[in-house]
Amino acid sequence: MPLLRFIPESTHVDFVGLRYIAFAIDGILLLISIVSIAWHGFNLGIDFTGGVLMEVKSAQTVDIGPLREEINTLGFGESQLQFYGGGECDRPLNSCVLIRVQPEQVKAGQDQNVADQRVVQAIKTKLGNEFTIRNTSVVGPKVSQELFHDGVIATLLAICMIAIYVAVRFEWQYGIGAIASLIHDVS
Repeated sequence: MPLLRFIPESTHVDFVGLRYIAFAIDGILLLISIVSIAWHGFNLGIDFTGGVLMEVKSAQTVDIGPLREEINTLGFGESQLQFYGGGECDRPLNSCVLIRVQPEQVKAGQDQNVADQRVVQAIKTKLGNEFTIRNTSVVGPKVSQELFHDGVIATLLAICMIAIYVAVRFEWQYGIGAIASLIHDVS
């Protein structure tokens, strides 16, 4: 007899009898997720919407909370800050920060590149001499649309290839079940 037991030795749960309740709950949750996506749309990150990406390094460990607040005071779109490491970024630990800022919305006839360069210059000014700018890149909306498109195609191809494998390896009926479960998992 073990000293600590989480699951009793004799359990009698009627999983098959409760399947219709589980199907109903699952269907309701699936419907809620589909309605939520239709209502709010996807919450796409900077990689899919375009924006400015900067890698900065400090001579000492960075407290990311106050730095995030400083970047947010600039009034640009959503900003994301995260530590990254490797090589000289590990000396001292947490001294390199990846800053992602969504682009300014430009009006028709204005140049997006000029707006992006304003974002880069404003961040450089805000950071001051404390930080060394290691890399700056701007992801345009065309690149981000291609990335989103390619991601959707890759996901659909992965679902098809898994279904084909399951259908060939086992039986075709299981392939249909695999497609249904993968579509369910993706949504």
